[in-house]
Amino acid sequence: MKTYSVDDLSVILKKSKSSIYSDASRNPSVLPPILRIPGSKKLLFVSVEEWMERFTVVAIAPDPNQARLRLGAPTKRERLMRARLTCNNKSAGGTTLRGGGFDE
Repeated sequence: MKTYSVDDLSVILKKSKSSIYSDASRNPSVLPPILRIPGSKKLLFVSVEEWMERFTVVAIAPDPNQARLRLGAPTKRERLMRARLTCNNKSAGGTTLRGGGFDE
């Protein structure tokens, strides 16, 4: 069983030593298992590799064929294209975009 000191853990997690000490007393669930030796104030951490593997997430590359969701209002070009499509799809006569619509 390999043990890590606070200095070692601060390098691995890229956190300051004071943050690790604070987390050990306030929120120990965000740290690897702590080994407390009776009569000592020194903190030792065990099973760090196993703890890190539990939180490792495999990144999935986005599908280049899938359209990206755009946020916000449609652009003027998108509104005009949608209006043209709806005008072309109407079966009766077909109306034009002229005449005071919102899409002008």
